[in-house]
Amino acid sequence: MEKTKSFSPKLTLVGTAISLAFSGGAFAQYSSAPKKSIETVTVSGESLDGYLDDRPNSHKYAKALVDTPKTISVLSQELLRDQNVDNLSDALRNVAGVSTFGAGEGGGGDLTTNDTITIRGFDADSSIYIDDIRDVAGYSRDLFNVEAIEVTKGGNGSITGKGSAGGTLSLITKKANQSKGGFVDLSTSTTDNKRIHVDYNTPLSDRVSARFNVLASEDNDPLGNGVVDYSSYGFAPSFTFDISERTQATLGFLYFSQRNTPSLGLPFVTEAVSASTGLSVGPISEDLWDNYYGVSSRDFEDVDVLMGTFVLGHNFSDNFRIRSATRFSSNEKQSITGRPNFLNEGTRAEPDYSNFLVSTALVLPGLAYIDARDEKNQLFVTQLDGIFSLNTGDVKHDIVVGTEYYNDSLTKKDIDGSTVQLSSPGVNLFNPDQNVTFTGAYAPLPAPAETEGSGLAFYALDTVTLNDQWQVSIGARFESYDLDGSQYVTTRVGPDRDRVRQLVSDLESSVDLFSWNAGLVYKPTEASSVYIAAVNSEEPLGGNLRFNGRNEVDLNTNTSIDPEDSTSFELGTKWELFDKSLLLTAAIFQTEKTIIDQAGRGEPIALSGEQTSKGVELAAIGQVSDTLSVSFSYTHLDTEVTETAQDGEPDLGNGLSAAPDDTASLWVNYEPKALDGKLSLGGGVQYSSGDVFFRRNMAFYDTGSYAIWNFVSSYQLSEKVKLQANLNNAFDEKYVTDFSARGHFRPGTPRSGSVSISFDFN
Repeated sequence: MEKTKSFSPKLTLVGTAISLAFSGGAFAQYSSAPKKSIETVTVSGESLDGYLDDRPNSHKYAKALVDTPKTISVLSQELLRDQNVDNLSDALRNVAGVSTFGAGEGGGGDLTTNDTITIRGFDADSSIYIDDIRDVAGYSRDLFNVEAIEVTKGGNGSITGKGSAGGTLSLITKKANQSKGGFVDLSTSTTDNKRIHVDYNTPLSDRVSARFNVLASEDNDPLGNGVVDYSSYGFAPSFTFDISERTQATLGFLYFSQRNTPSLGLPFVTEAVSASTGLSVGPISEDLWDNYYGVSSRDFEDVDVLMGTFVLGHNFSDNFRIRSATRFSSNEKQSITGRPNFLNEGTRAEPDYSNFLVSTALVLPGLAYIDARDEKNQLFVTQLDGIFSLNTGDVKHDIVVGTEYYNDSLTKKDIDGSTVQLSSPGVNLFNPDQNVTFTGAYAPLPAPAETEGSGLAFYALDTVTLNDQWQVSIGARFESYDLDGSQYVTTRVGPDRDRVRQLVSDLESSVDLFSWNAGLVYKPTEASSVYIAAVNSEEPLGGNLRFNGRNEVDLNTNTSIDPEDSTSFELGTKWELFDKSLLLTAAIFQTEKTIIDQAGRGEPIALSGEQTSKGVELAAIGQVSDTLSVSFSYTHLDTEVTETAQDGEPDLGNGLSAAPDDTASLWVNYEPKALDGKLSLGGGVQYSSGDVFFRRNMAFYDTGSYAIWNFVSSYQLSEKVKLQANLNNAFDEKYVTDFSARGHFRPGTPRSGSVSISFDFN
């Protein structure tokens, strides 16, 4: 059996080329002045010479970053190219307080190959946006069509809608414009990774422009096991139409495909395993990290992403414009991924790992040790905004009034592997066989679980400029969210308590969400601000298109639970230095979130728990001088479970998973004047004090602290050719980035080097 054909047929490249689904742009902000101004002013703000963008991307923020009462971090394409970063998880390591490893079941329950993100200790997987529109599907995002990444911290419900208490992040895509040029990047690495990226922009006429981004990459496992492989292919064209001096439209598309032989990590020695085997509790020995514990003939992951976005904007006057954005996207994922757990020949209550003493064997991912997925996400969103300015006496109002309708669905097939037989039940821990085969097939059950969520929202935002020193921002959003569908649960039947999957249908949930924000800004000088702000966010149960419950009774009961609610407070200051080329920020914050909780397994759940996250943040980004650019951020977090429904309150005082106490990131880039900017030297460090994963009311595993040093050197060989060398994890730090309570972990990337060459079309 071919592993990639055990499910329904995949999309072909020809079919994809015919489809209208790609990733697109945002309406450019432009005045009603002559057409020349349309070509030069965009919504994403002015990108300065260094790493600093001076404005938030979203049109819902009326002011520059220095005057916006919220912590917002913008990662520019220039910074990411200097670091040779091409995926979202690695890029976000530049932002302290953001973790790119999973929390899962009770802390570390599920490792996946998807982007898994927490902000200030709270899960943000469902708060990822592309150009102001939510991207709900699970996959690993490549940055080949991304101009910048914007991380907004704290609740953001009045701006974006339902979502995370910790914050949101938005990928800002590349848009066509009237300039002509581009580049080709070719790169390879010591881990045999290969990548080609083409970015080309050209005017097709005085009023029409086009931009094309193309990607092909192959990433092998950096640990060097010779099996794991991630192959990505992408095509993202965009078109801008200057219909008139007052009207502009953008049309953007994305096709992105991944064909992977994945891995969820390596075996973790639990206390029960240690008692039977004599191995030390924790990750297996570092000299085994380059082993592969899986079934290479079986494990696979196929992802197909299609997205199409159309944005239309019209300026009625200098003070009033409208913006309409519509998107359709589809994400299909089929995968079988082994979980490298030690063989338990006993029960959960009385585990038995004594087989290890006889055969020194580690169980291969079998029927109970795989993560199998066959699912499809579809999303339709349409937004209509009115954006206008008006004066009431000496007071100026910048107002956004809008509405949004969205419909997203998830079709998820449960996988039956009862006919599968492995050629070996286990492999040697110290010298695993990589050629295990299998017979039989993994087949989807006839009836898939299907859920559909839809929402209708109305919102109004007002930024009030009282005078040169005082500003007030207020906003509110009302959102009605409905969810219906079905879900599989596991039941136990018969005298042996055999596990059987049961489909529960006709589930329904309906909630109303209300989000708000308020901020006060004082400007001591034109280039500085001091602010205080309060915001909230609401997250309905099932907002990720999955109902909550272990059985039919739970599922039907839990549909009536109110949304989880969070409130964030922030006091901060921002200062622009060196002719506004460097932005310094500092803030203290606190977020309180009311969460669902239950007194014990089998007990009903309710809004009976509370989590708190508070801390301090510092950041600096931009240019210190004509030759020195810097990106720095530091976050200290103090997270805690402050209320619980469980008897004896065992959770009280626990922290939150994926929330290290201290994180910091520093990157500097220097261009000596003596060489006329041809030579560039850079480097930096990413530090984490370590994450504690909580499960069953205890600190289950502590990853420990680590610091990763990275360096870069580039040289402009000619006007159009640039050579760049990167050294990542220069001191070969051994560290753990993720942990699963099911018995495996994911190690960090060891030392690696890469060389890239860029050819400029300009």
